[in-house]
Amino acid sequence: MFSYDKYEKIIKRIQEKIPIKDYSEVDKNTTEFCILRHDVEFSVKRAYDLAVFENELGIKSTYFFQIRNNCYNVYSDVNRKMITQIIGLGHKVGLHCHTSSLQHIDDLENYIKTDCEILQTMLGLEIDRFSFHRPKREHLEPNLKIDGLINAYADEYFTLTDNLDNIDIIYLSDSNHMWKWGNPLEVNLNKHKKIHLLLHPFSWSRDGGDNLKNFIKILEEKDLEIRQSINNETKTFPSGLL
Repeated sequence: MFSYDKYEKIIKRIQEKIPIKDYSEVDKNTTEFCILRHDVEFSVKRAYDLAVFENELGIKSTYFFQIRNNCYNVYSDVNRKMITQIIGLGHKVGLHCHTSSLQHIDDLENYIKTDCEILQTMLGLEIDRFSFHRPKREHLEPNLKIDGLINAYADEYFTLTDNLDNIDIIYLSDSNHMWKWGNPLEVNLNKHKKIHLLLHPFSWSRDGGDNLKNFIKILEEKDLEIRQSINNETKTFPSGLL
């Protein structure tokens, strides 16, 4: 399943055929690349752990964090420290844009810019990129270009098409704990030389596991996290509950 060992196999297989590049290293003239992207949905700790493992593998990637998320707070001391450490390992950090509060599509650019500015101000870190959370087609079709910001779904890195048989850039994602558009261990890398690989860190762990086991483990981790947080805030928390 989605274990670190499996991820290492994926990375090594790709590296044998295609160079791993950052968004900033790719343009319309780039003929071969694999972009590594991580959208952080539920757990900053899982993102941090994966970033550490990637560092052990000698690779760099981008971690996109939400600011409109009910499962984690990027501004907490603990999470902010881990995000800073992720950057210290050489990875990039960006905004994972949740458009739930967007009222009109015409306001999309300002909405993204505002959220990026908020994330940048609160973290004290430069934010130069964003990805959409569960994007609608209306978010992708304009091929939005914003000065100073990299759109992870821009046409340099992503091909918006319904014809998957003839596609320039293949998009491989582990969404919903499955490979919907192709398993990176099975894709023909002699044919496909442009890859956009999206992983969600909450799905990956040292041991791996199926969808149910993974969510059970996530709930256990979040339960411990809230218990530790409460214990740190009050002297009356019963020690036996830790």
